[in-house]
Amino acid sequence: MKRGWCPSLYAPMASGDGLLVRVKPPGARLTPGQALAFAEACGRFGNGVVELTQRGNLQVRGLATGTVGPFAAAMVAAGLAEADPALEVRRVVMAPVLLGDDPGMAGDAGEMVAGLEAAFLADERLAGLPGKFALAVDAGGVLGGRAVAADLVAWTDGRARGVSVACRDVAAAPVGFLPYGETGVGAFGCAPPFGQMGAGDLVRLAEVAGRLGTVIWVSAWRTLLLGQIGVDGVDRVMAALGECPGPGFITDAGDARLQVTACPGGPACGSGSVAARRDAGRLRPSVPVHVSGCAKGCAHPGVAAWTLVGREGLYDVVRDGRAGDAPMAVGLAFEDAMGFVR
Repeated sequence: MKRGWCPSLYAPMASGDGLLVRVKPPGARLTPGQALAFAEACGRFGNGVVELTQRGNLQVRGLATGTVGPFAAAMVAAGLAEADPALEVRRVVMAPVLLGDDPGMAGDAGEMVAGLEAAFLADERLAGLPGKFALAVDAGGVLGGRAVAADLVAWTDGRARGVSVACRDVAAAPVGFLPYGETGVGAFGCAPPFGQMGAGDLVRLAEVAGRLGTVIWVSAWRTLLLGQIGVDGVDRVMAALGECPGPGFITDAGDARLQVTACPGGPACGSGSVAARRDAGRLRPSVPVHVSGCAKGCAHPGVAAWTLVGREGLYDVVRDGRAGDAPMAVGLAFEDAMGFVR
């Protein structure tokens, strides 16, 4: 695998549970209809498992050689992808989440995003950028200034514009009610545990969005948000999300699971020798912890207070580092590794 490569809609990656691809929702948003179409295609052509990535993508697992093409066609039909692979690969601009919904955002944000997207699509030379390259746009508002896993950040405050190198770390997940100043309206964020949900969870969220007349925003913090939620509608949203199948969504910013980042591990990933995500579900830490199925650290390339790294069915422990760094303890059962991070 070449450096910087990552799966895309037209370049699937083989994993332990089949092929996986990534879908980039245009403008970082899904209409209820698009969410339903996406969820249906995930169950029909994949294994129904959906993951949120640090670049605001939706990652679909369990595809097969014969279903990748039909899945891609379904995404194009739903308005979630370009039909031309050469154009799809150049869709690297991460639009601000809540653009057009949050009145606190800079007024020229939409113009800036449109200009950047057009520039990347028009220049064929940019197809040579690394597969993981991303340019995030920060236009302020309730989510402005948050660290994001991008290469560059283009920013605007409505008066001045600029570009800076991103820190490549990721801020805490924005969950719960996020008010737009004193307007009495805001966004509501919900996070599937460890960034993974079933297609049925997305169906439920799409139904909620449809009833409320809003859209689903897909963030780079592994969180899905509903916009234009009034203070008096928060309880209704919470009740509806509580009906989701499986583990449901995290809606409490104090939930300890938000401190944990975990990849699928084995057997879903062929590189993982431990069931990283299953084991991560047992942790309730007070500091950031990364559970990685192997030393690649795909789920969290940055530094964590504690990183538990799978190796030959056991765990190595890294303190204040990354999955590939030298461990302070090696060859531990998960129960023993847990003792470092409680």
